[in-house]
Amino acid sequence: MLFAQTNRVRESSDLQTLYDMLKSSGQNKTRQSFLKKHTKHIFPLEDAECSIKTKNDDGLVRYFTLQCGSNEVEGLINYASDQKKLKTKLSGFQLVAWEKIGNQKYLRIRVHGFESQVGSITKESKDIVPIALRQKKQKEKDFTKDINENLQYFKSLAYNSKRRKEAVTDLEIFFDKTCPLVFKEVDQSFYWDKTIAYTFEISCVKDTSYSLVKIPGGRDGKLNVSNKAMPIPQKGETFYAMLRMRKITDEQAYWDDFKLYYE
Repeated sequence: MLFAQTNRVRESSDLQTLYDMLKSSGQNKTRQSFLKKHTKHIFPLEDAECSIKTKNDDGLVRYFTLQCGSNEVEGLINYASDQKKLKTKLSGFQLVAWEKIGNQKYLRIRVHGFESQVGSITKESKDIVPIALRQKKQKEKDFTKDINENLQYFKSLAYNSKRRKEAVTDLEIFFDKTCPLVFKEVDQSFYWDKTIAYTFEISCVKDTSYSLVKIPGGRDGKLNVSNKAMPIPQKGETFYAMLRMRKITDEQAYWDDFKLYYE
């Protein structure tokens, strides 16, 4: 773990420097250099001139603004799965990595702090406090590497139209035991070349317009499961699946690279 020993971490860094970097249109090499240089810093939630504030929080991704004086800049995000109980008594945030969402690049951060320090966090940054407090109350399993982040991200897109405007394209999603595909019917009229397709329901978004996905059969028309041709499934039979979402609109999601597995 990066924070296994607190003496390896510097206590703070200048928020104005971070603001200037986010405000500039620097090259990718410059941005990566900045990240590498400051990766062990703990930035304060606020200093004499600047502070970070939550702009939007949908439970999976939090978007922040960095305000310095009367000016502010966007470009910071934080995933719920990043919230971990770090072995440090410091309060602030750490730079993690650059992430691309839609056509925009964001700097991913990890926010951390503890209950004993709530009183020292000012009114300007009080909207960050619940994030720090919740990390102490969350069960450890909620923050393990087993979290299926791409699936959670897809579910958030299905239920939140605002997030679809900057949706990631070509996203590979594994539909696991929390959201298996449920077989509905055979569709022989879906493809212009008469290829047989199999209609499945995505169980965790079944009340949305993204609930159905049609998976083409092989050359023999049969459905391939775990790389083997199989007879037509029983209606209601469930499967795991790995699908690639090419893009998503307000009407539907577009899929390819279909791989099915037995549950």
